[in-house]
Amino acid sequence: MLRRETEQGSGLVEAIVAAGVFAAAAVGVVQLSVLAVGLYADAGERFRSIAWAEAGLTERALQRVDLVPGGDLETDASGFADSPDAGVVRRWRVEVGPVAATRRVTLRVVNARVRRGVRTVDVSAVVPVEP
Repeated sequence: MLRRETEQGSGLVEAIVAAGVFAAAAVGVVQLSVLAVGLYADAGERFRSIAWAEAGLTERALQRVDLVPGGDLETDASGFADSPDAGVVRRWRVEVGPVAATRRVTLRVVNARVRRGVRTVDVSAVVPVEP
């Protein structure tokens, strides 16, 4: 008889403990899902930053547009910056190249929509110019 009284109610305690463990695990899974969605969105924004950098470099360097030395990668210098989309700034710098009759074009994309990690992408090219 004594044994029966001590076992009574232990199933309820076990069920409550199991429900608590399950709830904690469920909260952890939800938090990981939210983090994964955010990282996926940031990866998409970084990809768009690379595409904007490539397009800007192609526009300026390969088509040899605006290859007058100047510009700044840290500030929005007049004539050396644009905004291809909301929250995104492209800045470029044109320098006299490492070899005669060339220019080094460096383009930086700053994407404020990236929430975690690196927000900037830099690309460079050395292009020939007419002497």
